[in-house]
Amino acid sequence: MDLRERDTQLAALDGLLGDARTGRGAVVLVPGEAGAGKSVLLAAAERRTPWARWAWGHCESLATPRPLGPLHDVADGLGGDLAAALRRDASREELFDAAIDAVTTAEPAAPVVLVVEDVHWADEATVDLVRFLARRLRDRPAVLVLTYRDDEGSRSARTATLGEIGALPHAHRVDVPPLSPSAVADLAADAGLDPTAVFELTGGNAFFVAEVVRSGRARLPASVRDAVLARADRLGPEARRTLDTAALVGRRVPPDLLLTATDADPRAVDEMLTCAVVRSGPDGFAFRHELGRLAVAEALPAHRAREVHARILAAYEGRPEDDAIRAFHAEAAGDAPATLRHATAAAELADRLGSHREALAQYERALRAAPAGDTALRARLHDAVGVQAAHLDEIDRAVRGHETALGLWRAVGDRRREAVTLARIGSMRYREGRGRSATALLEEAAELVGDLDSAETVDVLASLAARRMLQARSAEAVELCRRVLPAAERLGLVEEQAEALNTLGCALAPLGGDWETPLRRSLDLAVEHGLAPAAARASVNLLNELVDASRYAEAERVFADGDRYCARHDLDFLRWCLRRERCRALTLTGRWDEARALCRRMVGDCPSRWNRTHVTATAAVLQAYLDPAAAAAMLEAARPAVREIGETQLRMPHAVARAETCWLAGDVSAARAALTEVAPLLDGAGPGDTARFLLWSDRLQLPHPAAAGPPPDPVAAELDGDHAAAARAWDAAGSPYGAALALSWSDDPHHLREAVDRWRRLGATAGVRATRRRARELGHRSVPAGARRATRRHPAGLTAREHEVLRLLADHRTNAEIADELVLSVRTVEHHVASVLAKLGVPTRRDAAARARRGDLLTGLDAPTAHPG
Repeated sequence: MDLRERDTQLAALDGLLGDARTGRGAVVLVPGEAGAGKSVLLAAAERRTPWARWAWGHCESLATPRPLGPLHDVADGLGGDLAAALRRDASREELFDAAIDAVTTAEPAAPVVLVVEDVHWADEATVDLVRFLARRLRDRPAVLVLTYRDDEGSRSARTATLGEIGALPHAHRVDVPPLSPSAVADLAADAGLDPTAVFELTGGNAFFVAEVVRSGRARLPASVRDAVLARADRLGPEARRTLDTAALVGRRVPPDLLLTATDADPRAVDEMLTCAVVRSGPDGFAFRHELGRLAVAEALPAHRAREVHARILAAYEGRPEDDAIRAFHAEAAGDAPATLRHATAAAELADRLGSHREALAQYERALRAAPAGDTALRARLHDAVGVQAAHLDEIDRAVRGHETALGLWRAVGDRRREAVTLARIGSMRYREGRGRSATALLEEAAELVGDLDSAETVDVLASLAARRMLQARSAEAVELCRRVLPAAERLGLVEEQAEALNTLGCALAPLGGDWETPLRRSLDLAVEHGLAPAAARASVNLLNELVDASRYAEAERVFADGDRYCARHDLDFLRWCLRRERCRALTLTGRWDEARALCRRMVGDCPSRWNRTHVTATAAVLQAYLDPAAAAAMLEAARPAVREIGETQLRMPHAVARAETCWLAGDVSAARAALTEVAPLLDGAGPGDTARFLLWSDRLQLPHPAAAGPPPDPVAAELDGDHAAAARAWDAAGSPYGAALALSWSDDPHHLREAVDRWRRLGATAGVRATRRRARELGHRSVPAGARRATRRHPAGLTAREHEVLRLLADHRTNAEIADELVLSVRTVEHHVASVLAKLGVPTRRDAAARARRGDLLTGLDAPTAHPG
């Protein structure tokens, strides 16, 4: 393929590769449509940099790609421990560490350039590997190059990851656009073709142009099939049969495999290369473009393709290629036993590597090949499909898999496996928000299992313990965990040990026990043994307890580590759980813009009804400080789901959120009613929910019991009536929101004035109004309530509202953003902005912001006080 019009791209690559020799690594994104010439561009860059060590890995367009395929491609060439780690089936973490060592330990004068082609086809493990490497190359002598298609039909979750990588400070984008009409005209002229017709047919796609020019015909169907097959049709029968076989092997074709699969004369291979569809390289044969391979492969009649796949599968015997490749060819060959064997092995490997989408696809492939009469085998495979779908938060798919397995286990008469599957369906019902159904299924499962000498019994009872904990039956959960733990240890069931420790920590928290030791032990045990789902669940619960304990800095670290871990191991449901708890932490620590954005994302995108319902309480509180009526509507809409799920850990925060919203709206009786409704649940509530319930009961003058254990310092101080001490304690913990609330419920006018100031800094207009209302009820007149006094005090003569607008202008907010924060119309904001500009004597909002900062107009935000409208 021609390199014309690629000088700019080559120069950019030269510069980045040169920087790598000085220890400044880079990630290079090379997007372009199929056939744009991405690989040709990089091959040219490789020829221009003989001092660099280039390693090429490819993501295949197989129906189910093998996990970490590109890593297998480059392992031998990169050296180090990488190839050995792959051969010994090392853990995912070991493989990733070996990969970064192999890529970055080169001498600076000879940096490694790792090319991963066609990332839009990457499996989940490869996506995580690319993300892992990209973040670690900034100050190392290495370059990671990622090619991918950026046309509409190739966009996927993989390209979302590329967007994330593209935001890194050391990431660069080198686009490969279509050829211009003049470049196409030059190429067409060489072949005596009409340049206008060629450009219209190809759109400037470099591969299409090259194939049309080679064929000598200005014809191009919807695919490039005719152009490629025009070259292939010139081959003799044996060479064409060799080309057909190569097309079904894949884009890269080992020569010895091709000869074994075709039994062809080497001269036929030589002839095959003359058609210019396949090229020969140091590591074997390769199709010049995937479109060319597909054109040849799709031209094969079905019966011929089946026969060729069978020969390829036989040729793989004794070779190191993994089971994913063998499973692909076995299914295409119609070899059910081989498909079942290889697909199952490939699924198990993908599961260990955290590629749950690929594992799911391989288990489904195995099911298609499983004998109809082997009921137990089919039951195991359906259960495996359910487990993988659950990891991906595809609840309907998971339930279908487990329910099918349940019927098969009942047909077999295996009561223990039936019980385990029932427990798994119960877990899915729980995620759907069907709490009562989940409980009934788990209790039915517990009745089916026998003593604690079987793995199935331990599994079911561990699940039931978790359910009892979620039902706020904490003492029962603790008792079950203490039965399960020694049995799990005796049977060597490490995952069940980790899960039981996780549940034990959560159940001890509302009882005033030591929750932290079992939770951290659960997390350490799961990470040590590579039990990704158990580790992620422990992270979620540890984060929850740390937020409840107002240990926000520790919570931030747990979230960051857990979020990376879930992303790396493809654990979508648990990643959403972490984000749900992060919403709470961001709210409590006053990071309300971030909290609102994350809440919106969860409510809109999270597939789990349980998580969406949970986060509604946090989202409603945030909304209530802007618009209590809108928040009340959110909570009312969520009430059916809350009632159906029925858990204390869900009902309590929703009730407290309703109470807070009603207070902000001025309806104290409704606030009291919301708390009274859930008062009977207090005994089973967690420490965080208990603390919030006690605080609001005390504020609203409702009778309430003393806390079962010592409450956190800020809570204890407010319950003792020392609101100033409570505010100091919240400030020390990092919660401006908690401090503002504590001061709002003081009877001291100085505290109320400070609360107003704090609410204004948070942008909580409803908090300002509620605090002022309370001051009036107490008979205080010293809390600022109008605009005129504020206007007189402001050095630029701004009203309180104008001062707020100026503050947001200085924060580079748009009119729409200001309107949203101040609960105003955009038109009203426009009038305020115009007034601010006039009073400051400046022509633009940018000048107003600069004048405000330069003239110290933004200090003393407590001086002007916002009025309610």
